[in-house]
Amino acid sequence: MKRTILAIGVIIILMLTSMPSFTAETTQSRTIYVDDDGGADYTNIQDAIIAADDGDTVFVYSGYYEEILYISKSISLIGENRQSTIIDGGGEYWIVFINNEDFRISGFTIQNSGKTLENSKSAGIMVHENNVTIENNYIIDNWGSGIFFKESENNIIENNILTNNGVGIRLDHIERTDVNKNYMSDNICGMYLFASNNNTITGNQLYHNGFDIRQSYHNDFSNNQVNEKPFVILRNAVNMTIDDAGQIYLYHCENITIRNLDLSLATIGIKLFYSNYCSVESTILNNNFYGIISSYSHNNFFDTNQIDNTIFFGLYFYDSDRNNIINNTIDYSQIVGVLLGYSDENTIQQNSIKSEIQKTGIEIQKSHSNEIVNNEIMYSNFSGITLFHNCTHTNIVGNKIELNDYNGIDIWNCSNTNIIDNTIIKNENGIRISTEKNLHINHNKIKDNGWGISGQSIVGWNVTNNLIENNSHVGILSTYSEGFIFKNIFKDNWVSESYLGKNQQMHIKENNFIDNKPNIHFVKPCNIIWDGNYWNNWPFSIPKPILGMGFLPIILIPSIGFPFPYPSIDYDRNPSTEPNDCGWDENGFSLKPNLHSIIAFDKLIKLDGKIIEKMEPYNIYPSEYRQELINDFDSNDVEHYMLCES
Repeated sequence: MKRTILAIGVIIILMLTSMPSFTAETTQSRTIYVDDDGGADYTNIQDAIIAADDGDTVFVYSGYYEEILYISKSISLIGENRQSTIIDGGGEYWIVFINNEDFRISGFTIQNSGKTLENSKSAGIMVHENNVTIENNYIIDNWGSGIFFKESENNIIENNILTNNGVGIRLDHIERTDVNKNYMSDNICGMYLFASNNNTITGNQLYHNGFDIRQSYHNDFSNNQVNEKPFVILRNAVNMTIDDAGQIYLYHCENITIRNLDLSLATIGIKLFYSNYCSVESTILNNNFYGIISSYSHNNFFDTNQIDNTIFFGLYFYDSDRNNIINNTIDYSQIVGVLLGYSDENTIQQNSIKSEIQKTGIEIQKSHSNEIVNNEIMYSNFSGITLFHNCTHTNIVGNKIELNDYNGIDIWNCSNTNIIDNTIIKNENGIRISTEKNLHINHNKIKDNGWGISGQSIVGWNVTNNLIENNSHVGILSTYSEGFIFKNIFKDNWVSESYLGKNQQMHIKENNFIDNKPNIHFVKPCNIIWDGNYWNNWPFSIPKPILGMGFLPIILIPSIGFPFPYPSIDYDRNPSTEPNDCGWDENGFSLKPNLHSIIAFDKLIKLDGKIIEKMEPYNIYPSEYRQELINDFDSNDVEHYMLCES
């Protein structure tokens, strides 16, 4: 009996071991076929992906597939031919969204994402997982990125062609990823890295675009080219000259010379990061997103470069001090020609900055002790020069500021600004200032603008020796301000001076008012002291009446009323019967070409053989001219501000 049972057991075991393995058959990888013309397993790709299991391959025959694909399986998606197997996103957010690791895609044209949604985060291929391979694809015409990896690692991006996208390849918080032998052309940015570390980027060709690298460290860049020239990225280098490059990045470098190169069409021509005592000379940086970026970099020299047609900024300085930007041509930037933020003691001198499409020629934010000298700034569609957000001790000297659509010079919430010897012509506003302390406007030609000078909420503004002529609205407009207006020529303006609101002790002394229509307009309450001005329509030595207007509040019922206007009169106590010497001849030519050559000693200022008493000097040209400028008038002691023979 036991033998019988044993025999039966052996037979059963043999039968089981000889049976086919149904489990092995159900887990075997499959290939699922897709053809938009029919005759395959499916006619669209997403249905095949839904039907697939981990480890399967979806093979797509050549055709045109207008689809959005969502991948949540570890499969391979293979196209028959990358030029003829086309996935078109129809302008949606992304085309292929990969949300599963161990995925591979190869052999497709992927085009047309992101026209209708948030373009900066749209993509041809969007990846949020690890161990993804993207190879041998043609990725074109995507408004955001061609390939966008976010928060993943251990990926491969290889042998793809990426053309006419916002960004070709974008890596955002990516590690240990290989980006090899891709061709990126005519994107706004070829490859963008943000907070991405320990990646290998080798043998890529970038044409008419370049790299943008931010907060990314310990990446291995080798044998990459930008516009068929080397992509040069240096770390901790010293005492070198770069004589061949398509794009340059300097990290913690010193005394690097860049000269006579063409770094155009490279997204960012040059980027300096914690790099000092470097020189960029006689280099062409046209048609970039940014011409030059300087971050935390000091004592560098940028001379005689051509920086044209940048999408954002010609030169952008962040937390960079004591740099010299001299003799450059910076034309047709779309946003700002030269932008400084948190950057001190820089010199911007003798540059040509022109563009009908740029917002501002030179813009400075939250910085101090910068010099803007002898530049030609024209055609901006907002302002020639803008200072705002607590800029202090800025000197704007000898510039030609013309034909800007809105402001020649625009200053907001700054202090200790000196505007000297500029030609400010044919802007909507010559100079516009709001919320300023200790402002000096001296010996400028302010002509043919809409408004000559417009100031609001200024404490201690001093307007001296300016020619303010033929401005179609107002020569000078002051509201809620106090200061000193001395020895200016107001000629052929529609209104020479307008004082609105409560001006606190404005002293108007020894100016010439010639052929303005009308001469003065003011609205009480104003605390204005007129003295010694020349009025070409008043040949008398007796006090000159000055007509204005006051407003009396009429209360109808509590909280409801209206201002009732009434005529008001001020007087110039001692009008001059002869024109005052204001530093300009009758034809508008300066009689003081060296006016800003001022010698300071103690609290006396010597200017053209005369001494101005009790005026604090300020060093306006610390580097080249060592000239001094009057600063910090005390308007409460205005009678002491008299010119006397030395």
